[in-house]
Amino acid sequence: SIKSKQAVLREKAEKLLAAKASSLSHSDIDDIASVLHELNVYQIELEIQNEELKANQEIIEDSRQRYLHLFENAPVGYVVLDKSGIIRQFNKTFSGMIGQKKLAQPNPAFADLLNDDEAAVLRSRYRAIYSKPDGKQIETRLPQKASGVRNVILNFSRYKAKIPDKKQNFGDLLVTVVDITDKMQAVQALEENHIFQEELID
Repeated sequence: SIKSKQAVLREKAEKLLAAKASSLSHSDIDDIASVLHELNVYQIELEIQNEELKANQEIIEDSRQRYLHLFENAPVGYVVLDKSGIIRQFNKTFSGMIGQKKLAQPNPAFADLLNDDEAAVLRSRYRAIYSKPDGKQIETRLPQKASGVRNVILNFSRYKAKIPDKKQNFGDLLVTVVDITDKMQAVQALEENHIFQEELID
């Protein structure tokens, strides 16, 4: 490596310089000059590598910030669950869906955010979902303090990104929470309108 080469060259230069100046021959002076030249070259190489490292770190940081922005501000909720169904991470969209207070408790379980019936269904299916999450989907409801409930679809997949300040765990699940409340209300309104029209015709 460059550092080990530098150490060897430095040791060689120190030995040469330790000799008395009067006893130095032209070949010794040439050797010293050669060693100094090589040290300068390696120093420049290190500086170039350092600049490249800084540039790569800036690229990585830029990518990380863009990922976090997309994660936090996605139009759907994102929740990362561990093997036990404990929430390890979530985005702002999901926080807005469920309420910050419910997520403030330490180590909240996703099932605890649901009504008893929906929670029981998720718990009964979670082991199978965790084992093979891709393609798994559950339609459920998130209780809302103001509006009653929010109808959502949960899509499961394996989460492979590293959570900041936490150990990498390729066993985590990514839950995409899609709000279908407005859609269901629109469908219900259409059905009610259809029934009303039939009654008028009758």
